[in-house]
Amino acid sequence: MAPSVLVIGAWAVLLTTVTACLSEPSGPFGYRLAIAPNSLTFDALGDTVRLATTEIGPDGALRPTPTIEYRTTDPAVSEVDQAGLVTSRGNGAAWILAQTRSGVNDSIPVLVLQQPSGMVAVGDTIGFESLGALQSLEANVVDRLGSAIHGAPLEFSVTDSSIARVSPVGTVEARRNGVTTVTVTGAGESLLVVIQVQQRPVRVLTGSDSLLFVALGETGTVVGIAVDSLGHAVPGGVTALAVDDTAVLDLVDSVTVRSRNNGQTTLRFSVAGLDVAQAGVVSQVPDSIALSWSDTEPILSVGQDSLLPVSCQVLDRNQYPVTMQAAALPSPANLWIGATCDSLRLQHSGFDTLVLTAGTLTRRVPVVLAVRPIVSSILGEYLTSDSLPSGTGPWAPTLERDPAGGFELYFTNYEPDSVNPSLIRGHLHRLRSLDGLSYAYDGIALPRDDSLCTLNGSGIENVAIVPRNDGPGWRMYYASGSFGCYGWQVFSAVSVDRQMWTKEPGIRLSNGGSTPPAPPSTPPWPVGEGMVVEHLPSGEWRMLVGGYRHLEAPEDKFHIVEWRSLDQLTWQYVDEVFTTDDLPAEGQRSVYSPTIREFAPGLWRMIVTADNLNVPGGRSRIWSAVSIDKTHWQLEGELMGAPGSDLYYSTLVDEHLVFIRKDAGLSRRLATATVEMP
Repeated sequence: MAPSVLVIGAWAVLLTTVTACLSEPSGPFGYRLAIAPNSLTFDALGDTVRLATTEIGPDGALRPTPTIEYRTTDPAVSEVDQAGLVTSRGNGAAWILAQTRSGVNDSIPVLVLQQPSGMVAVGDTIGFESLGALQSLEANVVDRLGSAIHGAPLEFSVTDSSIARVSPVGTVEARRNGVTTVTVTGAGESLLVVIQVQQRPVRVLTGSDSLLFVALGETGTVVGIAVDSLGHAVPGGVTALAVDDTAVLDLVDSVTVRSRNNGQTTLRFSVAGLDVAQAGVVSQVPDSIALSWSDTEPILSVGQDSLLPVSCQVLDRNQYPVTMQAAALPSPANLWIGATCDSLRLQHSGFDTLVLTAGTLTRRVPVVLAVRPIVSSILGEYLTSDSLPSGTGPWAPTLERDPAGGFELYFTNYEPDSVNPSLIRGHLHRLRSLDGLSYAYDGIALPRDDSLCTLNGSGIENVAIVPRNDGPGWRMYYASGSFGCYGWQVFSAVSVDRQMWTKEPGIRLSNGGSTPPAPPSTPPWPVGEGMVVEHLPSGEWRMLVGGYRHLEAPEDKFHIVEWRSLDQLTWQYVDEVFTTDDLPAEGQRSVYSPTIREFAPGLWRMIVTADNLNVPGGRSRIWSAVSIDKTHWQLEGELMGAPGSDLYYSTLVDEHLVFIRKDAGLSRRLATATVEMP
């Protein structure tokens, strides 16, 4: 067997060594010593044998026991005291030497060779409190007296390597909680060592020192992980969660809290038996700026120096209000003053971008702003003229700027018919002015027809003058008709000097009725109650004019409608652009007489007449509307008017507004006012 082979081999080595060290016993006069036993063999450390030494004389007789001095050749192998007690100390070979005082000596060989007799370990259980921890398994093969046999090879194996693993040199590493065993074998011996892994939590890890919420109504999960001394997680979750101040955070469930108000509180909980206190902080962060307009129209129209109808609310990401005022940057175009959303006062009209800030948050809002027109008087002043033709009074004025920079004011003056005084008929007259304040009468600009029941039989009203596109000079569009015959529609005349006008044949804007020589019929769509003509970038001509909507079942009211032409002569109806539906009840009988001015780049204001004369106590007023495309108009409100007076047919050039004013009990008169459009 392996241990025997080991012993036999060791003995051979030791005997060779002993033999090499032998010396013949010697003594004077033939004396010698006899040591019993004559050799020593030890199989365990710490073993003892007492020597018996006798001196023998030359005659072979035993002499009384002399005083013997003992010593060893290798104290690491064996020790000997002066009483002859030999103790084994380490594997190897040595000699015990004995000598009397007279010099007689002898020696015996000593062989120490431990033999396995068992196995021991330092403790029968190794405990771990942290995963990943390492401990050396101290086990040894021992001789029969329990001394370790050094150098004996050992082998280690573990029952459950998921709990612990062991290296070839006996280093044990904890892997998970549990109990397993390590078997140690060597020199034919074995033993079991119990490995017990039971983590002990030493601290709790949280996601951060504080649980931070940047919005109200937000939920957060309380996270706590207990770890052992080496930082490995210990089983066990958050328990006994409580909040000191539930006005800041409230509990949703056993591990979830919800933010309620800005502030700070403390979250208290336990993990694996360890108590934890974590700060809970609610501090809203602006995520958006909500704007609301008390005026929902796309163009914001208020009086100059009035507050813009805007309010702002800073919101967190859950749309809860943040206690913070949104700041407003200055207007790049100087359209407003003010530094906060609720303090902006309108100064000028135009397009701009409202830039709002809250903390690091910025919101840009394009805005279209219109300062409401400032009129010099709600009824204006009577127009000053050197003279006016006699008759029942002026009607339907149109103010034009002449090429020299002066003013031309066209109007109809109705007077009783010379044949039938119960009927009124009127020519188109003209006044001129250099400053738009004082006017001089300039005679008839365009006469009506002589016959009553003709296309121009009753009178000529409302004009618009544009450069002629098919020849030199100018083209005038004018409304004309006959009250009892063919109805009202739009015609044209041309002039090279704007002084003498020649009527052109044909109808420019038809009312859909009959024309001579056909008998008169009631036209379905009268048109011509004030008009504005412009040349579009596309090359087309557009006319906004007071007229009936082209409905299959005609309605008896005027609206502002659009017509278009490619050549100034042939016109097609397009659609309505501003109707009585856009007005309150006070203006829903008819709306007509448009006059338009661009009061800021890309912004137009239209001034119109609208009334409710069809109801008792109703009156006619002047209104304004604004637009960014002259197709879609937004009502601003009543511009001029007062009880006891009716205002009709306004016409505007620059800031000069001319209209018809009729006060109660008085005749119609031309009136004027100035209109500022900041």
